[in-house]
Amino acid sequence: MTPAAVAAELARHGTRFQVAGDAVTLRFPPERPPPADLIEIARGHKDALRALVVASAAVAGNLRDRLAQLADAPAPAGYSPHRWLDAVVGAVAFSEEWAEVALQFGWSPLDLFGLHPVAPAARLDCKGLAWMLERRARVVDLTADAATIQTRSGGLLRFYKPFGNTGAVLP
Repeated sequence: MTPAAVAAELARHGTRFQVAGDAVTLRFPPERPPPADLIEIARGHKDALRALVVASAAVAGNLRDRLAQLADAPAPAGYSPHRWLDAVVGAVAFSEEWAEVALQFGWSPLDLFGLHPVAPAARLDCKGLAWMLERRARVVDLTADAATIQTRSGGLLRFYKPFGNTGAVLP
């Protein structure tokens, strides 16, 4: 099993990685522990998993920097200035809480922050997860395949990781 496959399988169990020095710690919900044999396989890929966590942190940091610049940018097609600022605020909040974990789980930057190049507000099929968090919606659960979004009214929505190239670009 490749390190990426190990990380994806651990993600299915809600496992998060924490790195401190040379140590890689697996954090998972008590009700959903990964199988013991999977933990043992992960131990064999400790160095690769550590590299994945470090790389995810670097990419997430770059994405956060880019999002901070978007707050001052003109609203793209289909967004009012107020709606765009609301979308950026939601994307920044997502990036601070979930971006590293999502990248570790195998989500790409385009899966998370992509927008359609011509019709970013209208083309939901190209819209990354972070842009679905307008109007104070927030992610409450994330796996390798999907995210659960809680709307401000308390409703729950499921957002599935895109399959293949959607044509999205990073704003």
